[in-house]
Amino acid sequence: MIDFRNIFVSSRRKNPYKVHLLKFTDFINFKAAADTFLKNRTTDENGDTVNWLLVKSFQFRKEEPLTLMYRYDYKDDYKRIKVHRGRGEAPNLERINPTPAYAKKIPITQAKKSDLVKLCKELVIPTVYHQWYSELPTSSSAVDYVPEPAFDETCLEAMLDEIDEED
Repeated sequence: MIDFRNIFVSSRRKNPYKVHLLKFTDFINFKAAADTFLKNRTTDENGDTVNWLLVKSFQFRKEEPLTLMYRYDYKDDYKRIKVHRGRGEAPNLERINPTPAYAKKIPITQAKKSDLVKLCKELVIPTVYHQWYSELPTSSSAVDYVPEPAFDETCLEAMLDEIDEED
């Protein structure tokens, strides 16, 4: 098995990446806090609509906790969004009390776990990870989400036909 952690760590000789392995308990849910404190998510200070899908970089400053800065290109200057546009007093950010995102590990299907355990037995997965995989929870209501292919089979067949015609 490819150990992705070691690949990331060793991908740069100078100034290597620092990789921190996370557990399900490390993830925090800020949705309730965002619903309470973030009143403006759509318009920047210039009145322009923010296109979140095009944002390349964010910047947050401790001295401006109610301002979010963003830019669409790394060469551009940051644009600013005042996230609280309400009248009256600014919200007290110290009242934010985020909750854990997950109370327990998210279960997988029994079929997926069986495949992973089989890979452990075949030593495709290093033995140091076997216990972790064997302790994964399963559920009959879990659903496997298969990613959409980058292109469909007819496209692949057309590409193969073109290659055959060139030969």
